Amino acid sequence: MISERFDLDEFVEAIKNAPLHEVLTLTLREHYDSQNLIAKAANPDLVLSEYSRALDDFLFVIQVGGTPAPLSERERVCFLKFRPVVEGLVESGEFVPLILKCFE
Repeated sequence: MISERFDLDEFVEAIKNAPLHEVLTLTLREHYDSQNLIAKAANPDLVLSEYSRALDDFLFVIQVGGTPAPLSERERVCFLKFRPVVEGLVESGEFVPLILKCFE
């Protein structure tokens, strides 16, 4: 895992300058690993669950191009941390600027 402490800021920092194929690969791997930890835990940590949910929401955006299902205020705060990654993908021409509306 990129963030052993389930720290979204650490994960975002690690992927924010990567090209789309790496962002997608790393996020899918991180999400899979976090889901695996949740499945193995008798009582999953709330931080791990929030981390995994945020990764899932971000994957939805980069795979579908739309906003994920209605988010709670806490989920939205976590989700918005991915904006710099998407801004970088827009700047590199891998996404059109319209995708930034998901982060308003």
